[in-house]
Amino acid sequence: SMPMPESKLQLGDRGVAVSRLAPSGKVEICGEIFEARSIDVYVEQRKEVEVIGFENFTVIVKKIN
Repeated sequence: SMPMPESKLQLGDRGVAVSRLAPSGKVEICGEIFEARSIDVYVEQRKEVEVIGFENFTVIVKKIN
């Protein structure tokens, strides 16, 4: 099962989109895979993202330009 993101991650942690986020998908942060939702319309696969919040089992992220 998916880990609780809040127990593993902190705001500001960075990772990469494993799948395209449109706006939901999966990200890898600190070597683990998490369900994520982007505040951007979409984030292409392999783009870098930053953790800005948590909602249930989902990490809320934004694209890093």
